Amino acid sequence: MDYLIKVLSLNDVDGDETKQEIITHASLTGDKDDYTIVYAEDIEGLPAKTTIRVLGGECVTVNREAEMKTNMVIEVGIKHMSEHKLPFGYFQLEVIGKSISSVFNQNETELSFAYATYQDNMPVGKAEFHITLRKKRHISGKV
Repeated sequence: MDYLIKVLSLNDVDGDETKQEIITHASLTGDKDDYTIVYAEDIEGLPAKTTIRVLGGECVTVNREAEMKTNMVIEVGIKHMSEHKLPFGYFQLEVIGKSISSVFNQNETELSFAYATYQDNMPVGKAEFHITLRKKRHISGKV
């Protein structure tokens, strides 16, 4: 894990807004046309592994492996079904991407995306993610 990642998420579900920020270690592989970010985090005290893949700056996939699993595809203006598995059951939501912005660089990468969720064609919520990765500086010195 050669990067520090900062993930800022803004979520609005049925009018209930939450804001979350995490800073942790991450890996970044690929190039500007196809790159993958992988990081670990704790969700309510439980470990989770999140993999985000960005294709051509136009498609973002999010896969979270934890007690609560999520698989989503986000493309601007295109509806995709997302899968969510919770301890008490499984459900699907429709996801329509609102925006994607991607600037890839081996030293610093920034990714932002927003989407709206629907269930049975009825609005459920919306979310925005702002992600910044910075390559860790390796400090070497003599003692």
